[in-house]
This record gives sequence, C-alpha cells and structure tokens, in this order.
Amino acid sequence: MNDGEIRCQDLVKTYNPGRVNEFMALEGINLEIGGGEFVSMMGPSGSGKSTLLNLISCLDTPTRGEVYIEGIAISKLNEFERAKLRREKFGFVFQQFNLINGMTTFENIELPMRFKGVSKKDRQRRVNELLGLVDLGDKGDNRPTELSGGQQQRVAIARALANDPRIILADEPTGNLDTKTGEKVMGLLSSLNRMENKTMIVVTHDHRIADACDRIIQIQDGRII
Repeated sequence: MNDGEIRCQDLVKTYNPGRVNEFMALEGINLEIGGGEFVSMMGPSGSGKSTLLNLISCLDTPTRGEVYIEGIAISKLNEFERAKLRREKFGFVFQQFNLINGMTTFENIELPMRFKGVSKKDRQRRVNELLGLVDLGDKGDNRPTELSGGQQQRVAIARALANDPRIILADEPTGNLDTKTGEKVMGLLSSLNRMENKTMIVVTHDHRIADACDRIIQIQDGRII
C-alpha cells in the first residue's frame, strides 16, 4: 500500500445498539484515500462525517467493518498500540483550536513532542522550524489569548505537524474564521500537501473550502453518496 493510505471496509457504527434510542451513524462505508491525497468530507450536520473521521483516527471503534492505516487493521491493535498509531501517524486540527491558554505558542507546539519523548534540543529545533513554516516566527512567546483567530489556527496546524505525521485530519478548520482568514488557512494546508506530500482529510460544510481539495466525499445519512 502507498505510504499514508487509508482504507475503510464495510464500516458500520451504531450507538446504543439494541436499545429504543439505537442510532446508526454509519451504514456500510467503503472508502480508499491514497497517500498524499487532499480530500474533503462534506455533508449536513449529523450525516456521519465526524464519526467517520473518529474511526479513521482510532478515536473510536466501528460496530462492524474495518479501518486499515497503511495496511494495519486497527481492530487488531490494543489501546496502547492505537494511541501510538495516533501519536505517530496523525496530526489533528480542530475548529476550536484547542490550544492551552496557560502555555506560550512555543510550548503549545512543543507539547506533542514532549509526550513522544523527543529531546529538548530536537524539540527546540523543530518548533522554530514550524514557527517559520506557519509565518509566526515572532510569536513564540505569545499566549493564545494574545493571537488572532487565524494565528491561533496556524499554531494549531504547527502543533499538528510537530511529530511529522503522514496524515493530517482537520475537522471544520475554518469554522471559526472569517472568509479571508479561512482561505489563508486552507492555502497553508494545501501547500503542506503539495510540498511535504501530507495526506489531508478536511471535514467541512463549506463548498468553497471543499473546492480547494482534490476530491470531495459527500456523506448523507451515514452513507457515501
């Protein structure tokens, strides 16, 4: 399989199975995403796109079916192995930024490398490299509350890249940004896809954002349409 490839086979996700309030969030999803692809997942609220993202990223497990990451069947992994896979293969970008207000920009970006056990010298080198990449070289000592929304999202992208993951998962990454700033953030993700061959999956309901991707996956009522 190609480096970074994702394959979903007959994925079903049911919440509260067997109960009165049983809800099937995904109904037989089959999907392949090749290494280095830049794809968007579109669909109305409740369509299943965030559920699918959670299954791909090992944050949740399917009721039936399988997710393969670079040929590895996630169901065969224990919790420690899934956590290791998340840490090493994935970078996450969220709509709410999810930065730690008590930490500086530098410390927020550095955090994933601390969890991985990277040396202080290598952490400093990598953070400075990433600050330059997202054009925030002079903001290392600032805290999130001292940054604009667009700057905070760029910090979040830098943090997602800290451990040099193959796959970036972005859930509504421009949802809290104005149109112009959102376009800049998408431009940054697009350039990372082209320059570093990162596999990008962007969940969005904005057609303008989806059009910036190579492929659009439409999801409705738990199915790919």
